[in-house]
Amino acid sequence: MSNFLIISIITAILLLGISFVFSKKKSSMRYIIPLIVTLISVLLIIISFFVSDWTGMGIGLYGFAIFIGSAFALIITAFVTSARDLKKNIR
Repeated sequence: MSNFLIISIITAILLLGISFVFSKKKSSMRYIIPLIVTLISVLLIIISFFVSDWTGMGIGLYGFAIFIGSAFALIITAFVTSARDLKKNIR
């Protein structure tokens, strides 16, 4: 259980950092990178169904942890970006 939380938190922090670096440049990569990581995690979950025994469950758990972290990072990035745009439009 602790590995799940650690992987989710590390994934979210790394992706938020990368997204905010690209956010300063007004690049669309701030959304694309978390989406790519989300798709990779879904691919890991799909692969886990074809791997037998406990190894498949482990791969699925890691894929799900990465999915949670990347989805959280994507939601936070979108929320912060839209809040900045809204703040600029109000002024």
